[in-house]
Amino acid sequence: MSGFLVTLGLSFVLQSGARNLWGNNTRGVTSLFKGTTTFGSFGVSNDRVVGFVIAVAAIVLFMLFLKFTKYGRAIRAVSMDETGAKLVGINLDRVFTVTFALSTMLAGISGACLLSIIPATPSMGINPLFKSWFILILIGMGNIGGCIVGGIIVALLETIAIYTLGMGWQNVISLAVIILILMIKPNGIFGKKGIKTINE
Repeated sequence: MSGFLVTLGLSFVLQSGARNLWGNNTRGVTSLFKGTTTFGSFGVSNDRVVGFVIAVAAIVLFMLFLKFTKYGRAIRAVSMDETGAKLVGINLDRVFTVTFALSTMLAGISGACLLSIIPATPSMGINPLFKSWFILILIGMGNIGGCIVGGIIVALLETIAIYTLGMGWQNVISLAVIILILMIKPNGIFGKKGIKTINE
């Protein structure tokens, strides 16, 4: 909790610093990949297609890292039982450092993919952060591959809400579904029984 609060406070400091240095003007990067890709009767901009491919590739590589590398197995052991991992000789501080570095790298990759899609502002990371929390709660802890399925589910729910109820309802529908999932299956759709829930 202390680490979370420090990170949250640091994000406010960085946002305020960015506003003081560059103002609140919207900035962005022109389309890196011109044109659109057609899927049946609808088209998707190439920037979004490339961003999706990069995201899937990053998730797959991260899963392979966790499964087949020494540090990956150490991270999985610590996530299951810190005390047990320490007893078998795993350096917790080093694992925490590597985990933080990996999460920062993945956040940087996601930000780079979004920069040509979402205009850049000091607070542009808040909405993707909320979406990631929605997906995490929906699929549950301990299933990285489920992030792809969870992201598609949340995107479909929000798209249907916008087309049927109008703008502004997408978050309401997502939260309502998440609350329902937590009531029925607290560990999430793909959550593993060995992972502790928030309530525990």
